[in-house]
Amino acid sequence: MVSDREEAKSQIVRRDAGDAELDSALSEANRFQLELAREQNRHEEAKRNKELGFFGRILGGEKIAPTVVAMAATFIGFSVGIGCLCMAGFQHENAEFWSKQAERGFGLGSAALAYIFGRSSS
Repeated sequence: MVSDREEAKSQIVRRDAGDAELDSALSEANRFQLELAREQNRHEEAKRNKELGFFGRILGGEKIAPTVVAMAATFIGFSVGIGCLCMAGFQHENAEFWSKQAERGFGLGSAALAYIFGRSSS
């Protein structure tokens, strides 16, 4: 008499490692998972673009936008300061006015630069 265990063992059909049905089913499942991941990523990207809006895409996300704006203010401030000093050199009668404006431009640029370096250290 054959035990139930032996009979169960004899009923098991071994799958060959090169089974075409198994390979196609696994590859189809893998392809389906990749499609799901691609669709999820596309959805997240579309949602992120809607949240950012026009200026958010130009300036970056909520983490980097203040630094980008400060960098632009630094460049604008120093450019205005240098430009005003050049104008003071060309217009000697208005040199005091242009020097005050240059001081303001350098003040803006320096404050924005201090914000950038102060933000990166915290």
